[in-house]
Amino acid sequence: MVFASGAVKKMVLKTVEKTSLNQVAAGIKRAVELKIARPGMCALDFGGGRFHKGLDYLTLNGIDARIYDPYAHTFEENQNALIWCIKRGLADIVFMNNVLNVIFMYEERVEAIKLAWSHLKYNGTLIVSIYEGNKTGTSKGFQNNRKRDCYLGEILGCVENIEFVKSVDNIYFFKKKEM
Repeated sequence: MVFASGAVKKMVLKTVEKTSLNQVAAGIKRAVELKIARPGMCALDFGGGRFHKGLDYLTLNGIDARIYDPYAHTFEENQNALIWCIKRGLADIVFMNNVLNVIFMYEERVEAIKLAWSHLKYNGTLIVSIYEGNKTGTSKGFQNNRKRDCYLGEILGCVENIEFVKSVDNIYFFKKKEM
């Protein structure tokens, strides 16, 4: 990630401090509860933030996982996470917990979805949780405040071989179909 200036970098870091919560994301908990994430699987927590509670939770449940987050981790840490994922034959599960709702630009959301999707193996599951904020659609601070369903078309429209599986609470589950 290239930053335009020191001021922009400080702004991004402040945003990460506000958006990274020291908790296990609902998408991770739900995936384990529904047995979508199972022992022996490989998971990539895309945009997982600066804390590792989700990683710890997955590990306790027998799932090998790494975080990729260009705003909360170093370039080297992120590259290592992606290389690890590729060496494993790609991830069985890719999580995008409360990621899309803090990316303002449509093009950047699509880029994030495509990158996450490219690290998911065939028959793998993409799990996307959305924080809707006040649901007005007016961005305030670091939240887009868009209704969850506003993101569904973006997700389905930007990658191939995607199958919508189900929605539970504010969490979407998608399968990557074989070609």
